[in-house]
Amino acid sequence: MLFTRTNGDITVGQVRRAAARLVSELSTDAPRIHVHTRSLSAFSASLIAAAVLKRPLIVLPQAGSGYLASLGVAPDSFVSDASPDGIKVSIPSGTGDATFDVASAHSPDLVFFTSGSTGTAKEIAKPLAAIEREAEFWQTWLGGRVNHVTGSVSHQHIYGLIFRLALPVISEMTSRDEAALTWEAIASEFTPQTLLVSGPAHLSRLPEFPIVAATLPPVILSSGGPLLPADSNRAANMFGTVPTEILGSTDTGGVA
Repeated sequence: MLFTRTNGDITVGQVRRAAARLVSELSTDAPRIHVHTRSLSAFSASLIAAAVLKRPLIVLPQAGSGYLASLGVAPDSFVSDASPDGIKVSIPSGTGDATFDVASAHSPDLVFFTSGSTGTAKEIAKPLAAIEREAEFWQTWLGGRVNHVTGSVSHQHIYGLIFRLALPVISEMTSRDEAALTWEAIASEFTPQTLLVSGPAHLSRLPEFPIVAATLPPVILSSGGPLLPADSNRAANMFGTVPTEILGSTDTGGVA
């Protein structure tokens, strides 16, 4: 099992089978592959396909038709599990696997977009190896305290990608397939070894009533802006642990 979800957990073999189908469906002429997914499993399949096809993977912050048109994204180079545009990626059911020629695969660049808060949004290319190195640092820092990841942040941004996908994969942890939309959904995933990946946008909106959970997470991470002391204290009182704030950006990486 690699990714957890309420309607059936997902294995590595299922992800590879989805990737194999994408390899056959993506345009052979498109120089880049664009992706926007809700699920980690669909994103992972897209990443494998990009590696096999030796093309950079463009990690889009949104997938509206107007936005795609403004970037000139061709439908046969765009992968999504929710948008009506492009190639729909879905995770097959059942057992089975797919194999690839690893020797001929390429470690792709992942291209992110800055927020545009200080000017026009720009593309920032990150080698997959650089993202893996950041994840390896955090694997050491966590020291075996966690074996499952859940969170409220998207993997379409570098912070979410490092902690919700790269870290679990290299550490052989499980990770929630989709970002949770409510605190009740997040709490339902808690175990004594859960890493909660969140940010000020969500930690500043904790419910007034205590969250009912069988157990509480030992580690909470927050990134995406400074967390107000009052919000940090409230989270600590509710979860029993103070959130660790991470300062980073698309330009500098998950950690500045």
